[in-house]
Amino acid sequence: MIEIKYKFNEQRSTDHCLLMVHGGPGMSSDYFVPALPSITKRLSVASYDQGQIGDHSINGLMKELHWVVDDLIQQSKNVTIFGHSFGAALALEFYKNFPSKVRKLILCSWICDNSFTDFRNRHFRQKDLLDSVIQKTKQISSDVEPNEYYRDLCLAWLPLYFPEQSLERGKRALSEIRYNAILRDSIWSEFVSSLNLKPVVEGIIIPTLSIVGSDDGITLPEYVKQAALLNPKFITHTEIPNSGHFPFIDKSDMFAELVSNFVFSN
Repeated sequence: MIEIKYKFNEQRSTDHCLLMVHGGPGMSSDYFVPALPSITKRLSVASYDQGQIGDHSINGLMKELHWVVDDLIQQSKNVTIFGHSFGAALALEFYKNFPSKVRKLILCSWICDNSFTDFRNRHFRQKDLLDSVIQKTKQISSDVEPNEYYRDLCLAWLPLYFPEQSLERGKRALSEIRYNAILRDSIWSEFVSSLNLKPVVEGIIIPTLSIVGSDDGITLPEYVKQAALLNPKFITHTEIPNSGHFPFIDKSDMFAELVSNFVFSN
């Protein structure tokens, strides 16, 4: 019997709850913190850190997400699952396995197959910036604790994660979260490397919101838009201007309004 620790910020005026599933894989849910003051004006918010049960497989992550969803439902919460980056792939995998437990989906800066890296390398307009970031990652010493090495790699990608005006805010956020390199390596080799959730996206039959930042250098806006167009009947796609891979950090108020309006819509 497992039990997952999760954070819950309650908005007593509503039973609607946004379950925020973080990305990485192997980052922690703390990077959602900058958005909470804006989102919790209208919604309750739950989040948790993946990898708690020590099963560093997609099956283990499914068990954790399933436990949190069921616990919230048992508390009579009306749950919308929000998946960010890799967390969106996790949300889609959950929907594939437990469609009756998902009321609405929000997919942010999301991936549905393993072509997103190649797509970025071929279509990113700032080739010099991409090359400089990749070169910087190669210069990072691996002679440190694995979680610290993973953190240094993520911080090297800051110019692609955030637009220039948000760089310092983003650096603070990603410097303060926890990292799980074992989880990252395991999930990347097992799940992400062969990822293909396009059939799941095509088969969605619940209201789904797709969000991408206009300046996202990780999952390019063009990639995310193409993914959303796999199912235009049920997926509403929107682009948040002047934001990157973490639009809830760049544009917290705009992001919160967009998400809240979707959750409360019929």
